[in-house]
Amino acid sequence: MQHINANSVHRHAGQPGAPLRSAVKLSGVFELLVNEHRTASELLQRAATESAEARRASWPALRRQLLSHERAETLEVYAALEGQEAARDILAQHAAQAGELESVIGELDGVDYDSDEWYDKLRDVVALLEDHVRDEETEFFPRAQELLGEAASLELRERFVSAQREVVHTLL
Repeated sequence: MQHINANSVHRHAGQPGAPLRSAVKLSGVFELLVNEHRTASELLQRAATESAEARRASWPALRRQLLSHERAETLEVYAALEGQEAARDILAQHAAQAGELESVIGELDGVDYDSDEWYDKLRDVVALLEDHVRDEETEFFPRAQELLGEAASLELRERFVSAQREVVHTLL
């Protein structure tokens, strides 16, 4: 069985094992999103070590969690930044990364749980997620919180949670 280190999702390249840090203390929705990144990392690590039968049972829920997180983030958090010139690059980068992540998750969905290709595709998901999380936690979230302010980030937390609940029910 191949091993994928999904725990590296939250590391600096030069400091193995060190959590990502930002100069800005994240709060509200951004703190929640960071916590969800941690949970996703743990679940991906578990999926990487499970039997095919266990993956068949656990992958659909993990898939829904990843996709509902990303879609609700787009609907609420990134939408709140629309129209702000200082956020234009963040919005473009996030849209590209989210699309790529959804595409690779879709590819993984089409692979047999018993095959080695499943691990290869999971490794692709983990690699994309690592890059995405690093960008969000070190660049996107601190800048977004600065642009939106703490009060808005607190309000967005509830809107994100609500959107995620709605989105998860649309996913198979």
